[in-house]
Amino acid sequence: TVEQTVEQLYCNACKKFLADRFVEGTCPFCGYEDARGDQCDKCSKLINPVELKDPKCKVCSASPTVKTSKHLFLDLPKVEDKIAELSRDREVNKSYHPT
Repeated sequence: TVEQTVEQLYCNACKKFLADRFVEGTCPFCGYEDARGDQCDKCSKLINPVELKDPKCKVCSASPTVKTSKHLFLDLPKVEDKIAELSRDREVNKSYHPT
């Protein structure tokens, strides 16, 4: 497990961090004004929501701010065998009983 600090857009009006799908703004590459938080439908470039110009919350139309938050990232190859084992056990027993 690795802990990293990530910049995200935060809506002060909604009091929550905004997932890509809850942000729209102007594409930093082509200037398209209705770019989504993950990509621009005009130039097809992938976008980090923090890079959008004039971002807006799709829920309330407020302008979000950039905040940092800590995220935990799993090293999936390290836990792959254990997850496969738990999945097989669950299928066999039709229930989940962690050890």
